[in-house]
Amino acid sequence: MGAFQKMSQGVYFLLIISLLYSFFFITISNILLLVVALCYLYFHYRDHSWHWMPVILLTLGFLPYLQGLVISDNANEALKAIQHNLAYLSLPLATILLPPFSKKQIINIIAFFIGITTLSTVPVLIQYGLDYESITASLGQGKAIPTPIDHVRYSIFLAIASVFSLIAGYQKQTFFRFYGRIIYFILGLYLFVVLHVLAVRSGLALVYIGLFLSGLLVLLQAKKYLLLMGLVGIVLVSPIIAYYTIPSFHKKIHYSLWDYGQQKEGQGANYSDSERMRSYQIGLEIWKDHPFVGIGTGDAMEEAVKRYEVAYPEGGRALLPHNQLIKFLTTSGLLGLLCFLIAIYGPFLMNAHYRDPYVLALTGMLTVSFMVEATLERSYMLGLTLMLFTLLYQKGWKKPLQYEEFHPPDNFHPIP
Repeated sequence: MGAFQKMSQGVYFLLIISLLYSFFFITISNILLLVVALCYLYFHYRDHSWHWMPVILLTLGFLPYLQGLVISDNANEALKAIQHNLAYLSLPLATILLPPFSKKQIINIIAFFIGITTLSTVPVLIQYGLDYESITASLGQGKAIPTPIDHVRYSIFLAIASVFSLIAGYQKQTFFRFYGRIIYFILGLYLFVVLHVLAVRSGLALVYIGLFLSGLLVLLQAKKYLLLMGLVGIVLVSPIIAYYTIPSFHKKIHYSLWDYGQQKEGQGANYSDSERMRSYQIGLEIWKDHPFVGIGTGDAMEEAVKRYEVAYPEGGRALLPHNQLIKFLTTSGLLGLLCFLIAIYGPFLMNAHYRDPYVLALTGMLTVSFMVEATLERSYMLGLTLMLFTLLYQKGWKKPLQYEEFHPPDNFHPIP
């Protein structure tokens, strides 16, 4: 059993690196993890302890894409969506088949995620420093600092890593074999500052939400009300300090205000916030014509393009909704959205998982992200989400009792 746990832990490490640097190895990691799980089941099927809930509920997230394939005229696009979302099946299934990790092993995987995410910021900041003037100027035009993956999702990676690091520090978790409290606090605060330098609004909003939710939970549980007031103060004051001390953050705030003004004047066809609002409108219009099962994952984009041309003849990019919930309504209707909501929030409500600060923070951050992005429509974001959920939901599992053969002491004499 120990060997299979070590192998699966190694695959998780590979997956974490792949999420930031290799789409190909994301697929390979998922396959490897499933192969390890099947091998373990082959050798240990007689004494395997099954853990179906709540991880099995996560697989329901795959049903909207399967439904989208059935009803789509464009089968090729629907099949691509199926391929991109197979992690809904592979990661939960592997978790069910493999022996559960210990809490220490789970923390080690989370520590590895925090460490790799932190290291990934180094070349980002170096590149920004080497071209500081032009990149900072471009932020005032709606551009972003170059990042290893899409800058919005990358900021979500940083936000999750920052919040998880601060939670681990508060709980005095070890960083592999080292005393980790100081390490976690340093990494968490460093990532918090980097998020303000990158000035991606989604990541900034999520880190504050994650800190507030997790801090509220653990500090109320510990009845540390003064620390809670301090946390609220930090959440309120930090954006103000960042505005006056970090040029990239200052630029992004001014661009957002300008973009909002353009939208009010009806001149925001090619700006991020305006595009987002248009995508909501078009998505909801498509859903109203296909309320129960949606238009299908294969046909959604083609229909969106047609409606954009009619509604906005002045131009602008045709986009599917930048909102995870509206996206499911558009492609899979109410049925698909219901499956997704059960997949994400069903496990959260089971076994009092909402009392775990990691689970509460992650679920809260993702929920807010869903409102402004189709967050999980990229393989690396879906992989990160499912990996963290399948790990965190193992923490409540009880390992099967281990029975040992009884060897009586030398002076033992049974009663006749």
